[in-house]
Amino acid sequence: MRCKFILIWGILFLPWTFPGIIFSGAIRSLTLQESIEIALRNNLSALSAKEEIRGAEFRKKASFDDFLPKLSAQYAYSKLNEAPTLPIPRVGNIPLGWEETYQFSLNLEQPLFTGFYLKTLHDLAGLGLDTSKIRLERISREITLKVKEAYFYTLKAEKLKEVAEQAFKKVAAHREVARHFYEAGMIPKNDLLQAEVQLAQFQQNLVKAENGVELARASFNTLLRLGLEEIILMPEPLNYQPFTFPLEIAQQKALANRPEVQELNLLVAQAGKSVDLVRSNYYPKVVLSASYTKSEDKPIPQTESWNVIALAKWTFWEWGKTNHQVEEGKVKIRQAENAREELMDGIRLEVKQAYLGMMEAGKNIPVAQKAIEQAEENLRINQARYQEQAATSTDVLDAQTLLTRALTNYTNALADYNIAQARLEKATGAK
Repeated sequence: MRCKFILIWGILFLPWTFPGIIFSGAIRSLTLQESIEIALRNNLSALSAKEEIRGAEFRKKASFDDFLPKLSAQYAYSKLNEAPTLPIPRVGNIPLGWEETYQFSLNLEQPLFTGFYLKTLHDLAGLGLDTSKIRLERISREITLKVKEAYFYTLKAEKLKEVAEQAFKKVAAHREVARHFYEAGMIPKNDLLQAEVQLAQFQQNLVKAENGVELARASFNTLLRLGLEEIILMPEPLNYQPFTFPLEIAQQKALANRPEVQELNLLVAQAGKSVDLVRSNYYPKVVLSASYTKSEDKPIPQTESWNVIALAKWTFWEWGKTNHQVEEGKVKIRQAENAREELMDGIRLEVKQAYLGMMEAGKNIPVAQKAIEQAEENLRINQARYQEQAATSTDVLDAQTLLTRALTNYTNALADYNIAQARLEKATGAK
């Protein structure tokens, strides 16, 4: 009995205690914000972007290490077939070395001045780190939009399923009324057959709506990297919240906040730093080096020596090579600036398209609401008239079809508005 209780407790409460574990067929409720957080945490592109940031941080640290002195060691062993000698007449052979030689050296090198080369490399590494962070921000906003779209599409599919269920039930009820009327001899058989045919059509519509819900849920779960069989309850309904910013303000916000613009700003800055990197060749390079050497030439005892050298090197003539490289770098700066301007033109157009799409959907919502009221009243009147045999079955079924279409149009308009607003928020760079 105790084991059975523990098993039931685990099935009911373990998914909520450890939400990272995926259970087939598990049920949980997620708000839109919670869904976004899960997607950002699990998305592979976002994880790769975070790894890119870590790599950029290491590159920046490595570029700073170039400012510090470098220490190296070397050990050498050499053996000759015979010891070298210098023959001198009437004196004999004077030894110049030995068969075996052992030598150990320790070297220290410190750059003193590199024409700002090392500083520019460090600045470029810092810009690369900033670019990686901006890319993560851009990917995060793209993921956020996809989650919002999938969330709203799922809500839309569930609402359309409810509309199809209600329509099916009402047509089924009308078929029962028609059957009773036919059995009482009040209507001809073709009226009953028409009701049955329409019921079959509405049943097919319900099956299609149910499949639409399953597909929308599967797409949503895949985006969040959850189990396909896991059932997600969405407590936030589709709603209407007016967008208060005019188009011009929305475009200004987009140009100021879009990570793509910031990324191209960094690209322009990187192109400028690349020119500074080439210009470092105009300057001399000064390096301070020190070395310590310890050698042993058998049978000579060990000897030690050290030296300190300050070396300055200046390549002042290369037939204009540095100038040509600088001009090439300036070309890349202009290309980056042109790409930025082209992107900004595209952003203005994207914002306008999203803005107009949202306004269109927003205007359709009250129209669809009014159509629902009219369709409901039309159905009520035709049903009452049918009870009095003042209307035909066709009139009732047509009225039900009009109501179903009005409810579908309203759901589509509301979902389209929420999706368009999400796209506009992404287009304006809103978080």
